[in-house]
Amino acid sequence: MLDFLNSFFNETNSTIIVFSLQFLSCVFAVIILKSDFKRNINEIINNFKKVWLIPLFVVSDLLLQIVIQNFLSASSTNQSGIESGVRTSVPIGVVLIFFISVFVGPIMEEITFQYLIQKVILKYNLNKIIKNKMITSILSILVTTFLFMLIHVSELKDIYDISFLGYLGVILYAIVYQITDDNLIYPYIFVLI
Repeated sequence: MLDFLNSFFNETNSTIIVFSLQFLSCVFAVIILKSDFKRNINEIINNFKKVWLIPLFVVSDLLLQIVIQNFLSASSTNQSGIESGVRTSVPIGVVLIFFISVFVGPIMEEITFQYLIQKVILKYNLNKIIKNKMITSILSILVTTFLFMLIHVSELKDIYDISFLGYLGVILYAIVYQITDDNLIYPYIFVLI
């Protein structure tokens, strides 16, 4: 019984520490980008012209995932790790994993990949080199998607069994971000659906 309690508290404490760090980094990033988020929300409220993109891309993502799942039988180590964590965690751990996976993770991924990498690093620098905005957009979308897939490679197995291609659907998030004039709210809503 003592071993069980020791294991319970050790797992719970490490889960809470990891969750706290991820949550605090997310809150910090949102605070830094607060004015961007306000502007993005105001654009959606004042201009509903691009809201039709959300259902279109949700259906596109569903179709793409069906195609990908029919060609890839292996799941990525990252996905397997989350599933294993849910199965073996204590109830508070499951709640925290859910919260991180559904809310904190997607916010940080959108900020990191769409805002920071796609917009700030790639588009900004590529626009200096390449004067064609279409080529700049396509390159930034492809590089961002590739980096996202690469960051989700946990083991070498993910590369040789090409399970990392299961994340290919994120190209749609990069496209939505591009089409909506770098509005982070659209891809985040897309993630939540």
